[in-house]
Amino acid sequence: MPVASPARRVSPPWGPLAAAAVAALVVAAASWPAPIAPNRWIIGPSGNDFHGIAWTLHHVAGHLAEGRLPPLHTTALGFPEGATLLPADLPELTLLAPLTLLAGPTVAFNALQLLHHALAAAAAWWCAGACELAPAGRALCALAFAFAPALTACTFNQNPDVTAWYWVPLAAGLAARARGPRGAAAAGLCAGLGAACNPYGGVMAALASGVLLTRPAPDRGRRLLAWLVPLALIGGAAALAAWWAVGVTDSATPRGDRHTQSHGVAALLDLVDPRRVTGPVTRLRSGEIVSRVSHSAYLGWSLLVLGLPMLVQRPRWGVVGGIALLLALGPEIALDEASVLASPVALLERMPGLRQLHLSHRFTALVVLALALGAGALASRLGRAGWLLPALVAVDLLGPGQGWAHLASQEVTDDDGCRALRDRPPGPVLDLPSDVDERWLGAATCHGNPVAQTLNGPMSASVTAVLDDPDSAPAGLSALGFRYVVIHRSARRGDLRAIPRLERATRGCSERVGDVTVIDLDACGRNSGGPRP
Repeated sequence: MPVASPARRVSPPWGPLAAAAVAALVVAAASWPAPIAPNRWIIGPSGNDFHGIAWTLHHVAGHLAEGRLPPLHTTALGFPEGATLLPADLPELTLLAPLTLLAGPTVAFNALQLLHHALAAAAAWWCAGACELAPAGRALCALAFAFAPALTACTFNQNPDVTAWYWVPLAAGLAARARGPRGAAAAGLCAGLGAACNPYGGVMAALASGVLLTRPAPDRGRRLLAWLVPLALIGGAAALAAWWAVGVTDSATPRGDRHTQSHGVAALLDLVDPRRVTGPVTRLRSGEIVSRVSHSAYLGWSLLVLGLPMLVQRPRWGVVGGIALLLALGPEIALDEASVLASPVALLERMPGLRQLHLSHRFTALVVLALALGAGALASRLGRAGWLLPALVAVDLLGPGQGWAHLASQEVTDDDGCRALRDRPPGPVLDLPSDVDERWLGAATCHGNPVAQTLNGPMSASVTAVLDDPDSAPAGLSALGFRYVVIHRSARRGDLRAIPRLERATRGCSERVGDVTVIDLDACGRNSGGPRP
């Protein structure tokens, strides 16, 4: 008579919940006073992408409130031609729509920043439990993944639309304990959901699942079934990532110049040496600051010392970490600013979609998870003394790893662009100069008018052609359908010599409001006696 196998014991949820609470408290403390003033302070001190994410939250919530889905093509950006916009994290933006409508996009942005660290901690704790680690090892994994340098750097750079990485340890944990097609399919489903929230997370989850599912099966039929289902789902996740990246080619940042590559690819020595950190300020040769991007020593020394030796006993996790490391180094392995080596990733990047995932350093989050599981195995062996290791890793990642500094906050910047247009008649807006760190998009969430700029691309050729002759620009912009030109005086100025001439050509129909000048093109047409198209 066959003996029934013992049922798998279900772990209580207190561990993951406690891990999430600890991570949330750390983020709240580091970003103070954002937790008590979430409408005035934002988590992430770079000043880079908040306005774009907040506008997208506002855009998605507004359409859902009207009972319709956000359009892929919209004239709210890139006026008059419009632009294709597929939000990088549409599922979470949709779930946050009620909060966005009730409390505003700034509060929703802060919630997304904090939740991703909390959920990363909870998922990593659960993953470590699925790998049969003791509580000390689970705590180490939770802290390491929640404050992985790639994750805190994305928080610094104000990119919560790409950091739904909690799907990665969930998929990995399901794959690690899968004993048949059902568990394998669950891992593949998590990989697909990770890709739906953002392709970076989908690629990491698919990679971890694919490697961890390679175990012998009792017979060939079950082995084939155990592979077909998850691979179909994982393949679907990869296809979704490719489709997303290719589908937004007119609004995604393309890989190309050396500046872009140095911005996104982890250099070999930068992985471990905090003295070689790139950033937080990126400058052009002229000395002009173009962005504030923070790169870290992506693999903390504590994780390397504690986790690397233990991965010898967990070879599949070693393979996961090794492949993720190659992905992080990009198509060319940068030894320093001048020396590079060829990488097999260059072949992978010929696949549709993958070449668009040019911020390769984000894949170090999966390397950190692999090292954390190795270090967690060591902590599990040490009994009570093992609790010293989570504390050591947390101090390393939050201190020398700059995690605490990356989680700081800054006050919301507003140069009066919103106040200047809020009570005026509606009409499309051209903001100048166009490289004003997207504050024009922050103003657009307030005044609600279409704007000329896109998220990551230049203005349309028709607008650029009109601006080539500033003296006749007012009439040309009016003919394109614009109602206002807003000149941001406190913005970083690019090479746009047309502004003084444009101001002279519109004297008498412009008004100074705080730090901006508003030119009413309708008023210019009336003053000149010309008809309004």
